[in-house]
Amino acid sequence: MHDEHTQEQELAAHRSQPENEPSAKSGIVLDRLLAAHGAWFDVTRGATVAGRPFAALAEFHSFGEQYVLVKRAKLWEAEEHEYMLFDVVDRLDESRARAYIDFMKNEALTLVKPVPNHMSSYRTLVVVADLVDDAAAALFRKTSHRKNFMWGIRGWSDVRLAAIDLSRPSGSRVVCNGAAKRLRKTLEANAAD
Repeated sequence: MHDEHTQEQELAAHRSQPENEPSAKSGIVLDRLLAAHGAWFDVTRGATVAGRPFAALAEFHSFGEQYVLVKRAKLWEAEEHEYMLFDVVDRLDESRARAYIDFMKNEALTLVKPVPNHMSSYRTLVVVADLVDDAAAALFRKTSHRKNFMWGIRGWSDVRLAAIDLSRPSGSRVVCNGAAKRLRKTLEANAAD
């Protein structure tokens, strides 16, 4: 009888998380990421974009102009934007990665407003996962997407993808595409143990 009770306790202790339930560590990493971006970005937790829920949305908007002597004599003006979507999942597999990529290429374009002074917008996705499959990591790495507006006259928008794999050792957890390489250092620092 004592052995049966001990086996039940061991099974309960080693039982994996319920399906599709991210770990508490994922939530801690998300909190760190949002706090790190909170100084420069407008952060909204529990955001919905194009009908799809995300853990958070962080928005950054920058406006620049150059003029001569008086503000009415403008030489140029430009707007730059970044829209960072954050999500937390237990496992990022190939099918989920494809769905994220399709969303960022198509539906996430609703965030971008190519007005006459628009120069650039980044549509960035950061997925915090307890495990990232190799196929999903390869998809994120090789994805490249740029949308030009009016042949570039009204600017462009790039897709930046990053996945944080919490099953890997610190320092090698972030997988990203070429456009998101500038984010790697910040993401690694906030994903460290």
